[in-house]
Amino acid sequence: MLQTRLARPLANTEQQEAKHLLRKLLYLPLAIAQAAACMNTSGMTVQKYRTQLDEHEELALEYSGDSSKGMLRGSGVADPAAATLFFSISHVRHDNALAADYLFLASCVDRKDISLELLEAASPQAREDAIKVLDKYALVTRRPAESALDLHRLVHQALRKWLQLRGQLIQWTQHTITQLLRVFPNNDHSNRSKWRRLLPHAQYALSQIPANNDDEERLDLAGKCATTLYSDGRYEEAKKLFVQ
Repeated sequence: MLQTRLARPLANTEQQEAKHLLRKLLYLPLAIAQAAACMNTSGMTVQKYRTQLDEHEELALEYSGDSSKGMLRGSGVADPAAATLFFSISHVRHDNALAADYLFLASCVDRKDISLELLEAASPQAREDAIKVLDKYALVTRRPAESALDLHRLVHQALRKWLQLRGQLIQWTQHTITQLLRVFPNNDHSNRSKWRRLLPHAQYALSQIPANNDDEERLDLAGKCATTLYSDGRYEEAKKLFVQ
C-alpha cells in the first residue's frame, strides 16, 4: 500500500519500518498518501519520517480532541491524517514560504475551484513554482483547464486548525478578504462569470468574521457581494448582506 506510492523501492530493513508506519497511520488512505508524498518530495527514509512524525502527534491530539470533525475525537489518540498533514505543512513552510501562504489563504475560502487569480506572486513563474510544491506534497488538486485548485475536505480542516492553534486564523481571514476585494469585479453583466466564481469564496470568508465587525474592507466586500447577488436575482441573499 505504501510501497506502491513511493518513488523508490524499499530495502528489506525499510519494509519492516513501513509496516510499523502503516499501523501507526491506521491504514487511512489520506494519511498514507500524505506520508508517501512527503517522503518522495523530501527524500527522507521511512524510519526518519516515522520518527519525525512523532513530533507532530501532540498537535494532532489537540486537533482530535478539540474538533468536532476530528476522526478520533475524544479517544485520546492522535488523528493520523491530521499528524501527517501537520507534518507536510511544516515541510512546505520550510521549502517554499509562498506555497505555505497559498495554503493558508486557501483555508479561508471555499475549498473548491480556488482561482489562481487569488494567489499573488512576484511573477507567474514564482506562483507556478509554489503550486508545484503543493502538488508534490499532495496538498492540492490542480484544475489546469480552469486555472484553479481544489483542497480535500480534511486538508482544509487541518489548515484551519493549524492557524487557529497559532492564533492566526482571523489574521489570515482578513488578509484573504483583502485579496478577494482586490479581484472581485463590479456588477456589470460582462463580469457575471467572474463574480459567480468568486462569490462562494467571498461568502465563505465573510462568514468567518463576526457580522458586527465594522472593518472597512469586510464591509466593502460584503457590499460587492450584495450588488452582484442582486444582479443575479438572488434577492434574499443580497438583502442579508445589504442589511450588514
